[in-house]
Amino acid sequence: EGGGDVGRGDGDDAVPADGGGAGASAASPAPGRRHSLRASARGDGPSPPPGGGVDMLRGVLYDRKNMQYDELILHLAKNQMLVTCCIDAHFTAFQMISTRCMLYYDPTDSSVGVWTREGDVFKNACYFLMKCNYGDNNHIIENEKYYRNGSTPLAKTVWKIWKDIHSMKRTPTRPDPVRLNLKKWLFVNGERDFGAMSTQLTDCTCYFQTYLFALLCKVGKPSLNRDGRTLDFRDAPLLEAATIRMSKFLLTFFVNHDDGDKVVRPYTNSNFILDFYRFRSSPYWVRFVKYLRYQGVPSPAYEKQYETIMAFYCYVKELHGYDRFVLEGATSSTPNSKSLQLISSADGGQEKLGRGDYYKYRACNLMFGCNANIMMEFWSFSEFNAWRKNQLLAFYGGIKDRIADLPSALARNKVTKYRDYYFMPQFEIGQRELIDLHHYTYVMDMISMGVNKKELATMVADVNKHLVYHIYFSQNNRNNYHKMMKTDQFVSARKYMNVFLETFLTVSWFTEFVALGFADMNPREKEINSMTQTVFYSIDLMRGFGYRQEYEFEKEAINQMARTTIRRYDATFAQQSVDKPYRVVIPIGLGFTYSKYNTLMHFLNVAATYWANPDVNNIQVFGKDVRTLLAISCQKIFFAPGHGSGYYHYGPLEVGYYGR
Repeated sequence: EGGGDVGRGDGDDAVPADGGGAGASAASPAPGRRHSLRASARGDGPSPPPGGGVDMLRGVLYDRKNMQYDELILHLAKNQMLVTCCIDAHFTAFQMISTRCMLYYDPTDSSVGVWTREGDVFKNACYFLMKCNYGDNNHIIENEKYYRNGSTPLAKTVWKIWKDIHSMKRTPTRPDPVRLNLKKWLFVNGERDFGAMSTQLTDCTCYFQTYLFALLCKVGKPSLNRDGRTLDFRDAPLLEAATIRMSKFLLTFFVNHDDGDKVVRPYTNSNFILDFYRFRSSPYWVRFVKYLRYQGVPSPAYEKQYETIMAFYCYVKELHGYDRFVLEGATSSTPNSKSLQLISSADGGQEKLGRGDYYKYRACNLMFGCNANIMMEFWSFSEFNAWRKNQLLAFYGGIKDRIADLPSALARNKVTKYRDYYFMPQFEIGQRELIDLHHYTYVMDMISMGVNKKELATMVADVNKHLVYHIYFSQNNRNNYHKMMKTDQFVSARKYMNVFLETFLTVSWFTEFVALGFADMNPREKEINSMTQTVFYSIDLMRGFGYRQEYEFEKEAINQMARTTIRRYDATFAQQSVDKPYRVVIPIGLGFTYSKYNTLMHFLNVAATYWANPDVNNIQVFGKDVRTLLAISCQKIFFAPGHGSGYYHYGPLEVGYYGR
């Protein structure tokens, strides 16, 4: 009845899907019943929902696309329905009481708003429904006359809102504020001002606050007082009981002991182990504990959930089992010409080429990808290395035969130092060309830093001989640096060519040469010169000419480019040395993993530097995104007797206070 078939009536699913985000902990719990696993066989199901018998999803609009907007609005008013809205990644909600009364709540505002004129109710309801695409948009497009001619006043209102919906940034009219007629703190209202609504405590909990508004409406049953400035509630005692149940439910979300039966949810959650210790800094945990104390109700021992789940993991040992494995060939990686975007502007270029998908973005040519306006924005080695792979993918067809034997060559030459810093999931299970380039970027760095391995140096030189025909190089003379060398001239100039063959696309190359050009280029430009293309210049020359004034336009333009980029570019790249010792520092709370190549432990900052790297895009392992597996595996340190590299142990790693 209440909401017809628009709202779903599954009472047990009325539990807030995330428990309020940071509501009970910094670790986000998974949905209630569907993802819970019972550690004991006794019992019929998880704890009852906080609504206390009230069907929280009956009469709630959350997904509908086959009703006309005018019919949908009347349907909402007739059934007094609640509508949740997500506009620009921000949750709000409104409650229809009648065609002349509509309540509105924004989690950032402590006051509930109300519209009491029928015209305002229709306008604003239509605005929210259209912003969320709840109605049938095609009906408006296909039946323009029905709405434009105003067959009904409501249809005419729908047409007026439809015309301007994409340019509208806020509601057509502002609501009037109303106060809640509540005599005590019931969690959904203000802790000190009982007549005000509670607001979100963190940036990402607007959806939980929207749930609290739903709890207020569905359980409390509000009605507008005759004075038009106050909301009365028919079931305030039931609302009080529901908020107490909700608080206890979220404080026992991970492990519930109702009737002596343990409910463990979720069964596996990497965030639980990683983030649980942060719960004391969660403002919602503080709010729940304070509210139960205010109501005189004992607060559950929240920390015991961690102890119980850790004991459960140690007892079970194996959390998942797999029946069989299927080995599949390399995934086809031919770029789709319709999806591959050529980058011809430095604006956002660093993020697209260094962090975006390898098969979505590509520099319009090799030289523009090296533009200093892009290069100076790199902030980590993983980003720089991903950029190099993106650049080389454009030429993979011409170099794949030259680097096909690299894994065997590395094994023969026993080169392993720093190799862990190139670890990426793509190296293990990725596409063929990314695996090849993974090895090649490591080898080119080793050769540029002076590792004397003739076989590897020959491979790097062969690749660079292919790439030399795709670069532009300045004359690098004081009088004609705005002129470009011809390719044959550059190849015959041993001063530059020898350095190019050994170090191109490495840090060593970019500490000696800088690629200057305008931040935007026209890929259709046929004329090739220093004003239309990005060109390599000696960085020492550009340091001296950056602040020098020239009367020739080309020279002055190049000087201006150097003047605006050279300082930040210099700070980005520093000379590397293979002899330089390194020391691992582990920030508390970041990831841990073991070394694949060395006996020493290797630590990856998975949560920050490597997390946004394109090497972890589009990879599924056992049906899970590889980021999930990285987050889980990086909570472990491995020690076991008999292992070839020493020993390793499988189990959760606990970090003590102050980094111990």
